[in-house]
Amino acid sequence: MKAVRSSKRLGAALSEVAVLAVLVGIVTSGAFQLASSAERTSRFESGFPSVRSDAIRAVSLIASDLRRAPEFSEGSGCDPHLSIGRASGDSLMVYSSANRTRRSYEIKNGNFEVEGDRSNSALDAVADVSTLKFRYFKSADLAYNKTDTPDDASWVSSVTGSDLKSITAVKVTATVTRGGLSGTYTTIVRMRNSPKKVG
Repeated sequence: MKAVRSSKRLGAALSEVAVLAVLVGIVTSGAFQLASSAERTSRFESGFPSVRSDAIRAVSLIASDLRRAPEFSEGSGCDPHLSIGRASGDSLMVYSSANRTRRSYEIKNGNFEVEGDRSNSALDAVADVSTLKFRYFKSADLAYNKTDTPDDASWVSSVTGSDLKSITAVKVTATVTRGGLSGTYTTIVRMRNSPKKVG
């Protein structure tokens, strides 16, 4: 009779071991997934600020020159208010000083580049810019009296010829993509020829 009892006791011990093995497997799997998730979160948190800050840097380089672009007078030999020389959806050329020094902004070989007319190389660059987008707000009748942002239908993707001097605001968007992460930044710059707010 003792032999029978011992086999029942041994059977109970094996089932306990099997249940314990399943529980250890579940806990180990959960711990592995938690560690993997923490690693992905850490990589995202450390990588995202750099792609976002690079997008901000690219947009800020353009916005700075747009804000400083001169407003030419009638007697300067230039079209009045002509601060922008080329305005397309993916590139822009701005006169950055009263002596008509030009700066161009576009993506070349996956990098955002600022080029000047007196230089054979980029004046500044930001790596991994995947998208650079320009939209323009024109005001032919100088009735731009907005304290808020014009609606999306008011923005155009390119402006040519004599309409260049009617550009009163430029919306600039840059996206940087690196290591599977993307950061986008957009700003709107009012040009110097933008009419002042009417009372």
